[in-house]
Amino acid sequence: MTSFGSTTFEAMLGDPPFYALSDIHGRYDLLQRALDWIAKDGGEEPGTVVIFGGDYIDYGPDSRKVLDRLLAGPNNEEIVWRFLAGNHEQLMLQALGTDNANLWHSWMRDGGKTTFSNYVLSAEPKLIVDAKALAEHRRFLMRMLLWVEDKGRIFVHAGLKDVGAGHYTLARQSEFDMLWIKPRDMDAAWPSHLKKLVVHGHTPFDCGVPGRRVCIDGGVGRRGGGLIVAKFNNKQLEPTHRERFA
Repeated sequence: MTSFGSTTFEAMLGDPPFYALSDIHGRYDLLQRALDWIAKDGGEEPGTVVIFGGDYIDYGPDSRKVLDRLLAGPNNEEIVWRFLAGNHEQLMLQALGTDNANLWHSWMRDGGKTTFSNYVLSAEPKLIVDAKALAEHRRFLMRMLLWVEDKGRIFVHAGLKDVGAGHYTLARQSEFDMLWIKPRDMDAAWPSHLKKLVVHGHTPFDCGVPGRRVCIDGGVGRRGGGLIVAKFNNKQLEPTHRERFA
């Protein structure tokens, strides 16, 4: 089982706005447009935090280019990028880290075939893979975070279990739920012992629950879908703006 980390960034939050991006799924073109928009919106100010919500790979045509761009980091060293792991990153790491054919086929069925093709240099007469690039990206994925939080929000790829039931603290959440959970398994009675707004992706077009959780998965790769950038500040917990790229 892959084990990802976590961090807080409340000390970094000042006057600049900060941003969270939804699932990218191999759409380098949308990622670049989103980064350009953030830069023009004020995202180049020192201390600005940008949180990437996971699922960078699979389905779309340019997963390798997406990882290359994220690995290169921000253009300004005073800007902070934080990377959440998604369930597709977990699938890729599991497939590459074992000889278990079932895990490999599971990744291939769930969009991994397109991603792996990005690393294939030659298929005939013998399969030749860019092992150096693949290894670099694998190390990058292994350093990703399971959640990021500030004073009022928790950013996680899929969500948290029983957000409103009060039976689960953040420390008791499972890695599986944070990467894979669906809304039907996370919505329960208020109030929550977490006492923070949960910001997540993973479930395309989900409406969230006002005051409890915000879903920013814009459904990249689906009809009518796109990549969403949610803009936040310190004056309110909910996003102040959502910009969509399709």
